[in-house]
Amino acid sequence: MKPNPPTKHPPFGIILKYFLLQIPSLILLAAILWWARQWFKVPDYLIGLTLLIWVGKDVALFPLLWRYYDSKQLPDRFDMVGRHGIALSDLNPEGTVQINGERWKAVNSDSDISITTGDKIKVKAINGLKLEVVR
Repeated sequence: MKPNPPTKHPPFGIILKYFLLQIPSLILLAAILWWARQWFKVPDYLIGLTLLIWVGKDVALFPLLWRYYDSKQLPDRFDMVGRHGIALSDLNPEGTVQINGERWKAVNSDSDISITTGDKIKVKAINGLKLEVVR
């Protein structure tokens, strides 16, 4: 399945998802402001202004954040299978490898062929945060 190319404008579903996820914090802020109004006699205009600023913050941040709410924008960003790297330590059976400048814990998935420091490796699978590699 070929991933969709990234888009410049957010689809309606992402806009809806973003703003629905902002509702709990807005409700919590409203409850705190209601409590402050009861106990500290905070004027109504300050409560309204605070709520307006809070919603304005969410609207202002949306253009910067919407791509992170859309899984189709950055497809396979963390897909490591098939990438090549270098062994930073002996893998007997575990060790450390470097792929694209990042260090990863790795396991030698082929016990018949040893992997030593400096060998080129290829990622075969991922188990959590540990890579299964072969020489």
